[in-house]
Amino acid sequence: MTLIAIYTGHNPGAKLQSQYLAYSNDRGRTWTVHGEVLSVGSPEFRDPKIFWHAPSNRWVMVAVMALENRAVIFTSPDLRQWTFASSFGPAGGKGRNWECPDLFELPVEGGAPGEKRWVLGINLGDNAVGGGSGGQYFVGDFDGKRFTPAAGWGSDPVWMDYGADFYAAVSWNDLPKDDPRRIWIGWANDWRYAEAIPTWPARGLMTVPRTVTLRRTAQGYRIAQMPVREVETLRGTPRSAQGLRLGEQPVALPVEGQSLDLQIDLDAGKADQVAIVLTDEQGYQTVIGVNPAVNEVFVDRTRSGPHFHDGFPNRHVAPVDLKSGKVSLRVLVDESIIELFINDGAQTITDRFFRGGGKLRWSAAALGGPASMTITAWPMRQEDAH
Repeated sequence: MTLIAIYTGHNPGAKLQSQYLAYSNDRGRTWTVHGEVLSVGSPEFRDPKIFWHAPSNRWVMVAVMALENRAVIFTSPDLRQWTFASSFGPAGGKGRNWECPDLFELPVEGGAPGEKRWVLGINLGDNAVGGGSGGQYFVGDFDGKRFTPAAGWGSDPVWMDYGADFYAAVSWNDLPKDDPRRIWIGWANDWRYAEAIPTWPARGLMTVPRTVTLRRTAQGYRIAQMPVREVETLRGTPRSAQGLRLGEQPVALPVEGQSLDLQIDLDAGKADQVAIVLTDEQGYQTVIGVNPAVNEVFVDRTRSGPHFHDGFPNRHVAPVDLKSGKVSLRVLVDESIIELFINDGAQTITDRFFRGGGKLRWSAAALGGPASMTITAWPMRQEDAH
């Protein structure tokens, strides 16, 4: 079996970015560089995503002309000879650059029988919903050469995630034939402060892999994303509390551990706001909040830890229909990250947070009226990545 890698190479002399091909005949232990296979004479032409498009019997590459805020599509019969097919953009969110595109087809939940649509994911280096870098997507059709947004797809950006730390999401192609899932993973960081975050020796991490689905909603086509089911194999013995009554006095939650998987079902009742507060031993706090009156769920990290960058202490908000007052929250927490999945992944907020030290204490309170909560918390077993 031969493995093929197509990647962006940089020519420092000519100051150009081009796409190169390398191959391995020993399962990736060693690689041979075949050389450049595609150049358009640009210093910012990068991030190829390749897949086989069976209807046209061609390989498809989607890449970016980064500074132009354009995605470009090429086709090839053999991965070596590439032909320009089309471009898309600027559209939706625009920033310093576009990066890390992805293009894949999904069945539509709640759509017509057999309906499928294509999702084009684009990442912005800045000006995303979280204030810095982030991802947006478009839904439409792809004929093997050109992506066309669905009828009614507006000009406003539709965001992958409402936090600051979900970037460069890319999906896997060609899962086993008996596994129809589309799974992607994101870089949990923001280019504003990526080089300044207070960790050592590493300064970045990846999110949990997420299963991506496509739904037809009142707002149009929207993706949903949830942790892959394999995450549940890491769960330990759960602790839970049913029907907790919440008021203005904080109630301690049955949550212990550094790495956690939580399911929280909340009925805000008559409360103006419900706050779930993570407090460390130095008094720093991170808040997961629900505001029914304004239909929003948020993560507030303005007091999450020692100050290290002006772009970090902020509050990130996801719009959520809270007319019923009820909301379901799946929360994954590790040493320095919160991944929040709202109403089965209809919206997500991914944020880093940096505690001052010691264990976290979890509590909840309701302001302006009573609320109730059911919570189950699983400590997560830490796997050795090696």
